[in-house]
Amino acid sequence: MCGIAGLINQNLNPEYLRKSIIAMQSAIAYRGRDNSGSWIDENVGLAFGHQRLSIVDVRNVGNQPMISVSGRYIINYNGEIYNHNELRKKLERDKKAISWKSNCDTETLLVAIENWGLIEKLI
Repeated sequence: MCGIAGLINQNLNPEYLRKSIIAMQSAIAYRGRDNSGSWIDENVGLAFGHQRLSIVDVRNVGNQPMISVSGRYIINYNGEIYNHNELRKKLERDKKAISWKSNCDTETLLVAIENWGLIEKLI
């Protein structure tokens, strides 16, 4: 099972923010042996960390935190979307020009949020 970490504190200097998210990830490294990733926005004092245990799509294109095509959304989560293939088909019907990078449910969720907003169609 993946491990996720996050930190928000506008009063931290960027170096401390980086060191903090790395320390948080180190503490949960056992949760995901396949990849480790982080995303930091120093301007707002926000950091996400992810320890990945690859299950659905084991390639690096499924690593997190994952950034949407537009760059507007960043996702860092742990879970499984059982109906993600069904959601992909619906997205493809709605938006015919989707260029999938992976087969993972994380990308499905991110593309769905970008196209439909927060959704209630997840199982």
